[in-house]
Amino acid sequence: MDIDTYLWVNRIHKKVFAKVCNVNLSMLNSYIKGVRRPSYDTAVRISNAADGKVSVMELLSGCYENKVSSVTLENGDEIKLNSGNIKN
Repeated sequence: MDIDTYLWVNRIHKKVFAKVCNVNLSMLNSYIKGVRRPSYDTAVRISNAADGKVSVMELLSGCYENKVSSVTLENGDEIKLNSGNIKN
């Protein structure tokens, strides 16, 4: 799962998540947009803060081909996500 999807599904604000990860908000936005890749240590901090749901390897590779296009909530509702960040 990518960072943006994780934050959306868990209703976490980017600013709060950035603080938990000890990352500057502008850098977090760069990671989400795929403009920059985090260092290994930063990728581990992000993955740990996301309880492992955001893969270190995905963060380091900058690969979004396997980005989630929909999410099924606990109540069974399926929500389609914006695919604007998917790279082909």
